[in-house]
Amino acid sequence: MHWIFNIDQTVLLASVTYFGALFVIAWLAERQYLPDWLNDNPLVQVLSLGVFVSAWSFYGVVDLFNQYGYGALSYYMGAGGLFVFAPMILIPLFRLTRTYQLHSLADLLVFRFRSPFAGVLATFCMLLCALPLFALQIQAVADTSLIVSSQPLTSADELFAQHDQLAIIFCVAAVLFAAVFGAGRERHRGLIAAMAVESVVKMVALLAVGLFALRHVFGGFHGLDKWLSLHPEQLETLYKPVENTSSHMLVMLFFTTAIVLPHMFHMGFAENARLRTLRQASWGIPLYLLLLSLPVLPILWAGFAGGTAVTPEYYTLGVPLAAGQTGLTALAYIGGLSAAIGTTVVMAVALSTMCLNHWLLPQYRPIAGMT
Repeated sequence: MHWIFNIDQTVLLASVTYFGALFVIAWLAERQYLPDWLNDNPLVQVLSLGVFVSAWSFYGVVDLFNQYGYGALSYYMGAGGLFVFAPMILIPLFRLTRTYQLHSLADLLVFRFRSPFAGVLATFCMLLCALPLFALQIQAVADTSLIVSSQPLTSADELFAQHDQLAIIFCVAAVLFAAVFGAGRERHRGLIAAMAVESVVKMVALLAVGLFALRHVFGGFHGLDKWLSLHPEQLETLYKPVENTSSHMLVMLFFTTAIVLPHMFHMGFAENARLRTLRQASWGIPLYLLLLSLPVLPILWAGFAGGTAVTPEYYTLGVPLAAGQTGLTALAYIGGLSAAIGTTVVMAVALSTMCLNHWLLPQYRPIAGMT
């Protein structure tokens, strides 16, 4: 295990500390040691639905605004729009899943088409679609760990080696967390509590970086207006992509993925035991996404104004790093780590359940005579 010590100790310590804190919170919730008003609070369940905000959403949406301008709002409009229409879409679907004990999209398709093959095919498709999203989470954690690492690298081989080491550590931690708090068919209180905490961490991190970009990079709204007047091309890039009709397709894409992705279906229906949660999510999730969207443009413009060395997708981390704000950089890194670990863990739990129910158990044949 000597290769672990090649990783910057500060990054490793911060990651281990955060994972440890999540583990403790999940364990306390699983054992019901937390107060009853917190264990059974619908707000905790609503916040757990913030697992939809992955590492791509935390980092990559900044680059999405850079490339598509206001067309990037389709991400927030699509995901938020689904919950706005929860009384017409999510609530009837929730009643169906509760009545017939449907725990995944594959179960729902089997129930609809009365064919086990529908579940097999749906599981296969979900697994294929999830692999790129898994890869994005792992890459984001490894990339950002290298960015904030202060350890000098002497060669490209050493860079790739450390990148792989970080990816392996993240995968092992995610698998262990999913195995401990995602096993079994009952409702996982620990998993719900951990995802709720991660949603809060992501929101606080983004808002803190956005506030820093506005106040310390531009000096407030007046300074931002002055900088934009000197760089009118930044505003022009925001409006041009809106004329492209592909933005409508992006809205529909994010609208559908917000419900069909395994981790969202799992948290919204399999782990959710109350109809009241979806009613509150109909305004809570759009509000949550609105708060996440507010700091994105100040972070993007601060990255350009400050000459940040990283690419736009990592401006959330690069802006405080370039300003020498160690604490804020650590908070941004933990926020990205939260987004990645939440998506990875819940998706792993959801896909493993689908594979077990539709691939493995149908192949099991009890031996005759066994009771």
